[in-house]
Amino acid sequence: MFYSKNDKRPSRSLGRPTKYSEATVRRLCDALADGMPIKGACVVAGIGVTTLAEWRGKHPRLEDRTSQARERARQEALREIKTAGQKDWRAKAEWLRLTFPEDYRGIGHKVEVQQAVQVQVTPEQLEDLRKRLPAARALIESTYTSALDRTIEHEKEIDVKPSGQNLSNPADCALRTPPPPQLNYAGKPMKPGEAYGGRA
Repeated sequence: MFYSKNDKRPSRSLGRPTKYSEATVRRLCDALADGMPIKGACVVAGIGVTTLAEWRGKHPRLEDRTSQARERARQEALREIKTAGQKDWRAKAEWLRLTFPEDYRGIGHKVEVQQAVQVQVTPEQLEDLRKRLPAARALIESTYTSALDRTIEHEKEIDVKPSGQNLSNPADCALRTPPPPQLNYAGKPMKPGEAYGGRA
């Protein structure tokens, strides 16, 4: 297509067109205020996470707006938990733990620290460890065997056989297995003093 000098050409800006606009930022902040994570809020706003990172560098006020939106989401969640605490004490306890973590951590709070440690072993140290291995195995095996023997001996000591003593005490009689009931000719249990034929 040819244009004369007097014709106006359509204006085109160089580079990628920017999506930064007040409407996009508002969609982003509304999603954050609803409690969405950063990645999900970026999807709602129609931008990528890397784009948001670039915008934060170019537009310093954007960081304040996103932080305020996330703070609104947190306040709303805490308000709802606190309201639920009027009916269920566990919600109130959770609100205290979330609002004042340094005071209400509770016993169940755990801090796990994991650290990878690399150990360099020289060939001489490796050879020395290989020489010590049979003695270590023998020690572990003897310890296991003696512990097993002690367990067997202990079980023999506590193995109680029924004694033939006369159990006259009512409490002792309760421990004795009751004898099977006597049955009459019809196979029904007999009452005390009842004759085998059913007549006293």
